[in-house]
Amino acid sequence: MKPCFDQSSKYSQHRNWVQAIILRTDDYPLEELIGVLDKNEHARYQAFVNPLHKKDFALAHILKRRVLSGYLQLEESTPLHFGKTSMGKPYLHKHPIHFNLSHSRGIVALVFSNSLICGVDVEAHRKQHFSTNLLKVSMTAAEQQAIQGAKNPIAEFYDRWVTKEALIKAQGVGLRQPLDTLCTIKQHYPTMREDLLISQEQLWQLSAPDYSLAICALGPKPEFFVEYPAVLYS
Repeated sequence: MKPCFDQSSKYSQHRNWVQAIILRTDDYPLEELIGVLDKNEHARYQAFVNPLHKKDFALAHILKRRVLSGYLQLEESTPLHFGKTSMGKPYLHKHPIHFNLSHSRGIVALVFSNSLICGVDVEAHRKQHFSTNLLKVSMTAAEQQAIQGAKNPIAEFYDRWVTKEALIKAQGVGLRQPLDTLCTIKQHYPTMREDLLISQEQLWQLSAPDYSLAICALGPKPEFFVEYPAVLYS
């Protein structure tokens, strides 16, 4: 199989861009793709007990490898070596490209950029995951009020959750940044902390019937390109 993504001329008019690739894992069998994973990824894949989580993980990292190889115009046999910062943010050795990955119950999302640090988070809407305690520990008082008064509180909760997570993942601060210290209410959008302040123009958000997704790009106003569904075969 050839890499599934080729560098496109659409970027030539934009200095600051972020590309997002989104797919549903139900659309792809693993048999033809599992060999794309390296030994470490394959071991992590085998360690999952839940079949859905297992497939989500595998296709997320397959997507990462195939798309980045294609964008970088690398030969199919060229290995990609990934690492993590001390805070757990992934990076690609020897290639100046920023990327981030997220997956949740059948949805996978990858973002990358040649110039902007970026983060992505996707969450499937789960009624059983939504609780008063989770609301209190992850949302500010203003957000709690907005969620409780929303027509669809569960979707409203996840829309705000993924926005915070995408920002945290872009910043690379990991669990050191509690979610309830960030606020997505517009008058201090999307955060109360000045050192993490970004504008709404640096975010791209999607609220689908069954999942929420947010992308955050740090730096100048980006042009967002979103491809859905992704293509893993070529």
